[in-house]
Amino acid sequence: MFEACEGLIDLAQVSDDSGTQSGPMIKLERFRQFYRPHLQRFIDLAHRFEIKVFHHDDGGIRPLMPDLVEMDIDILNPLQWTCPGMGLEDLKRDFGRHLCFHAGVDNQRILPFGTPEKVRAEVRRCIDVLSGDGMGYILAPCHSIQPNTPLENIIAMYDETFKYGQF
Repeated sequence: MFEACEGLIDLAQVSDDSGTQSGPMIKLERFRQFYRPHLQRFIDLAHRFEIKVFHHDDGGIRPLMPDLVEMDIDILNPLQWTCPGMGLEDLKRDFGRHLCFHAGVDNQRILPFGTPEKVRAEVRRCIDVLSGDGMGYILAPCHSIQPNTPLENIIAMYDETFKYGQF
């Protein structure tokens, strides 16, 4: 597909879900043994065609992140900051020079159950922390917008992004 569409594809998703709400699903040694070599092949293939790699891996994946950076992913989705080790400030400090971050707006508590003002504050916090240096952030919910999310909160998220997040 990359050959047939050479020059037309900007982004490819190379992903696996290795995280839970409390940490990685598997030990780092098993990730390195069984998953990393195969993910690396796909990452390298995309980069050979000058395609950026978008990697989805939600949950508490902090122990895996040095490996993901070393594997040369370009964009990490999502940032489930409510999970252990996934604090936005720490992730930006430790990996912000190497990754573009995608997502970050809490979709389990704030987006579905917060007020529109809490959603707006969450948007501003994500923008301030993850793109305060003017680099590497695409605002979005941590995962899909849940069906129980009020429409006014969805509008507040996008409206605040437009008003506050322009560079």
